[in-house]
Formats: sequence, structure tokens, C-alpha cells
Amino acid sequence: MLRVDGTNLVNESGSVVRLRGVGLGGWMNMENFISGYPGTEFQQREVLRRVLGADGCDRFFDQFLNVFFTDADVEYLVSLGLNSVRIPFNYRHFEDDSRPLELKEEGFRRLDQAIDACARKGVYSILDLHALPGCQNQHWHSDNPTHWASFWTHRDFQDRVVRLWEAIAERYKDNPWVAGFNPINEPADAGGEVIGPFYRRLERAIRAVDPHHVLFLDGNRYSTQFDQLGDPLPNTVYTVHDYALPGFPDGGPYPGVSRGQYIDRDVAACPYCATPDPFAPARCPNCRTAIEDPGWAACPRCGHVLPVSLDQFGQQPAPTPKLTPAPTPTSTTSTQSPQSAATRCTGCGAPLAPGARFCTACGTLAG
Repeated sequence: MLRVDGTNLVNESGSVVRLRGVGLGGWMNMENFISGYPGTEFQQREVLRRVLGADGCDRFFDQFLNVFFTDADVEYLVSLGLNSVRIPFNYRHFEDDSRPLELKEEGFRRLDQAIDACARKGVYSILDLHALPGCQNQHWHSDNPTHWASFWTHRDFQDRVVRLWEAIAERYKDNPWVAGFNPINEPADAGGEVIGPFYRRLERAIRAVDPHHVLFLDGNRYSTQFDQLGDPLPNTVYTVHDYALPGFPDGGPYPGVSRGQYIDRDVAACPYCATPDPFAPARCPNCRTAIEDPGWAACPRCGHVLPVSLDQFGQQPAPTPKLTPAPTPTSTTSTQSPQSAATRCTGCGAPLAPGARFCTACGTLAG
């Protein structure tokens, strides 16, 4: 069973486990930007029921849920070096609004299907309640057609979620391949006064049944604000949803330009306020190669002539002094000057910044 140990997740032997994975969007929680339909999931299902009839609609979704995610998909994820899958699900798989608190076995059978497929290949599952009764946020991905999150103002909706998580905890409390429970995806409590007390109520209810599994708690306002949650809870991971621009439907290639801004692993900006990362390195304005030494006259990759100094977006700020690396003694048999031998890559010949551990042009280790 995984557990929290300081800032790490560890297994039963105490070894650190790094979860690298994907979200299984579009399966037990159908989102229109993934599945390609207009509206919310329940609206889409109602339209298909009118067109196909009750029997045809049931047959369609049975087949859809059977084949969407299989052992072959898990094998592919493992081949990519991944070891976890976050499984989003809609509460409607577990209960009907006309019969609240009466849980349906079919929803659990579907979860078993994915959890078992992952476990057979040594992949962890994180169970993510993505759409709650009453809707926990104002958008379509919580199956909300109203743009009002009624979950936070109606006690009966909250009671239903507590009951559902008690049942989920009971079913999977002894399953070591369930990494943990993500009780609410991207909550948006507009007033910010309910989410903290409700998380504590929910944590007590789950821990009474299953004291061991990790909780993954999203911050308020779509998992971006945490000051309203109170003191940290034990054995809990607080999850931040900080989306990179290329991951949005209107994003461009990665690395590449999204919404007019070049994005790669070294050029990061907040998607909400566009504040750049102050620690990002300067980059060539032509090919975006990292410019580690402001004294370089030209880009080591493309040869583009550089200004005296660049900021991380290839612009020229106020001039800065040129840095000249100190000469390093070399063998008397070398045909290179001391400075060139000490500051050039042995793989491609590009100049190396003082103290650089690898070449930014070709990746060859320095030294």
C-alpha cells in the first residue's frame, strides 16, 4: 500500500515511488473536448436514447465501456514508462437521481475492470470522482448544464458523496494497486466557506472505513487555491492543476507556439496570468537553444548572431557584462588553445558555459 512519507510517496518497504501516468478521460466520465460531442454527458446520452431507443442506447454504451480501455492499452502505457492511471468517473454510474443513495453494482464492476487491467501490468490506479451530484464546479466537465455548482449549497448532495466514498473505500481498502482516492475533481466553492469543513467530514468518513489509502485533495477554484482547506491532513497529497498551454484544445505543438507564445520545458508561464518563469534560461531567438553564457557571440546550434544579452524570450534587456571563463591548463601536446579546449563540447564543438555538465546543443556530457 502506498503512503505519504514527508514529501514522497513510498511503498510498504519504504522505497520512494514516483507516479508517472495519464488520465483516463472520456470513459466513465465523458468530456466533450475529449469525446467530440457538444454539451454535457447526460445531455448526449439523452439524445442518443431518443435516436437509438432504450435498448439500442444501452447496447451502444455497454460496448463503448467494454472496449474503451483494455489490457492492450495498459501494455502501451507501460511501454512508455508510465506506472499510474487516474480514472475519472461520473456519479451517475453508481446511483440515479431518482433513487439517491441506492448504489448500483454496475459502476463498481466498471471500476474493477480498469483497476484489474492496470494491476495485472503493475500499474497503479487513482480513483477520481470527476462529476458529483449537484455539480462541484460550474463547467461541463462536471456534467453541469447550469453553470451553478449546487453541490456546495445542498446538504443532500454532500451526503450522497460521503455515502459513495464510504462504499468505494470499503470495496478497495485492501487493494494495494489503488494508489489512493481523489474525492473531488476541481472543486469550485464560490464562497470558499464549505470546502474546508466538507473535506474534513469526508476524510473522517473514508478513514473510518479505510485508514490506509492516500487521499489526493484538489484545491478550491479548479485546484488552484489551498488556503481555504485548513491544516494539512495526514497521508494526503494536495494536487495542483497547473495546465501547460499546449495541453489545451487550442494549443499548438510541444515544444512550439501556443497562443502566440513559445513553450518548452524551460520556458514556462502561468496559463492564467501569463507570468513568465524568472528562472528560465536565455534562448536564441532563432532556434530557441538555451544560451547559458551571455558572452556567447553566436548560437552554438544555428549560428545566429546574438545581442550582447538576452532574456528568456530572446529579447535584449539592459546590457550585462561579458563573462570570460578563466583559462584551464592543458597538456603541452594539445593542438588547441587552453580556453577553446576548456569551453567546447567534445561531441559537436559548440562552446560550453563554465561549469556546464552537458552540451545544450547535442547533449554530450561535459568533461
